[in-house]
Amino acid sequence: MLLGQLANVSQGITLSRIQPTNPTMSERFSLFTMKEMNESLGFQISSREEEQFAEVDKQKQNQIVLTAENMVLINLIARKAVVVTNQHVGKIIPSNFAIVEVDTTKLNSYYFAWYFNEHPICQRQLRIATQGSIVSALSIQMLRELKVILPTREQQQRIGRMYQLLIRKKLLMTQRQQLEEMIIKQIMLNAIQED
Repeated sequence: MLLGQLANVSQGITLSRIQPTNPTMSERFSLFTMKEMNESLGFQISSREEEQFAEVDKQKQNQIVLTAENMVLINLIARKAVVVTNQHVGKIIPSNFAIVEVDTTKLNSYYFAWYFNEHPICQRQLRIATQGSIVSALSIQMLRELKVILPTREQQQRIGRMYQLLIRKKLLMTQRQQLEEMIIKQIMLNAIQED
């Protein structure tokens, strides 16, 4: 089936379109960025990077779509998909992301994220779709026409759950590595101070 038959696919907002002309008539929202995407994929946990915000004109708030749990976001340039978790709910989705609101009666969010990120048939479709273009960014129309292999609901849930656990394992391993590095650095600092 085509992704457009299984989900509503749209694009995030161009931030310049929602900027306030009057600072007193604005509201501040968190942004979903590559930092949150990398965290959601289990690649990076960095408290050093500050959260990014956008000021939104109060009269233009109806134009924005905020992240919701189990929504799938696709970075159009990096060509990676993530499922929004509870920790990233309520953030503005900028235009470098596609928003995939899946029909959960037909498609499991984590299964689709796995399929998009890992399945060789999907990877081949993405390569073909961006061949010959100067910037290999995906288009919303191309995503709507993406062919998705649709196993049974139970198989989707099993694959999706395994993918979710794989991401969780990657995240825990990254956290462990960062803690080990902090301990080693502190031991080295302590050794210098003792001399």
